[in-house]
Amino acid sequence: MEAPSFQLSDFAATPKTPSGLEALSIHQRARRHPRSRIVVEPLLWTKLQLELLRCTFSGPFPAPLAIMKLEYPSDADCTETFEAFFLGGRYRDREDAVRYLLGGMYGPLETFSDLYFCLGGYRSILLPCSYFCLRDECEGDNIGPVPPIVAHIDYRHVVWMREMKTVRLCNGTRSNRSSATLAEVKKKRFAPKEPLHEPYLVALLIALAQQQWRSLGPARTKQLSGVNPKVLYTSDDGEFLYLYTTSVSSALIGMFHDPAVAPTAPQSLPVQIIAIACKPLNTLRNRVMALVLSATSLEEVGKSDDLVAYK
Repeated sequence: MEAPSFQLSDFAATPKTPSGLEALSIHQRARRHPRSRIVVEPLLWTKLQLELLRCTFSGPFPAPLAIMKLEYPSDADCTETFEAFFLGGRYRDREDAVRYLLGGMYGPLETFSDLYFCLGGYRSILLPCSYFCLRDECEGDNIGPVPPIVAHIDYRHVVWMREMKTVRLCNGTRSNRSSATLAEVKKKRFAPKEPLHEPYLVALLIALAQQQWRSLGPARTKQLSGVNPKVLYTSDDGEFLYLYTTSVSSALIGMFHDPAVAPTAPQSLPVQIIAIACKPLNTLRNRVMALVLSATSLEEVGKSDDLVAYK
């Protein structure tokens, strides 16, 4: 099954931004919009924050046909369980389905909850999500943090969190009716016009990159140019899972650590979207694993350091 043709054309567009932004610090970029509140939590990000980060999207592109050869006990039961949860109406069910798909007890990945988005000089913001690390590095005699490989969140979870946030922002108005009206206006303002260009996912990519960088440690990162975070996104179309990938340079990570410092080389954030067909369900786990772990067998996977980092 291929990604819908309208998506392949419509989502390839990239935002236009003033020249020279790539060479500026985060604070310098923000000062170009003195009338706008730029530094806000990711649930309230809009196209403006993405433009200032020089974030662009390409895709969605159909997933390659690679399949990881994995053997699971009772694999047919696993497929039925995934389908039952994934087709449920609640975001918790859909997120449980993906945790079951990627982080089941017989699989190569271990599941963890929530990441933190960090911007130097500001309070760290918790970003609800699931993220996954190599299981064999989380067990045994391994000492120290393990770099996460991929994160996941469901579309309905993001929508629900944004609705709760806008309702809280509108509390204190003169009446319940005016509060509800204002909340609805704000909800529409913060919802992306292009559903797959969700700003929260960009924040997740950055937060995952920051966690990867911290987990690798100073001795290792001195030898590296950056990291490759990945985020899985379940939308409401029911036909595809979407994998967001990017490369976050050490310079860009440093800009978030100290937003007053300009990079030594221009920095941008290109994001590629890959559409993974859900059907056939009996091969979905192996197809997703091949993309997430960049391998077709566990023997090819190697260490998480090599999976997430680039020189």
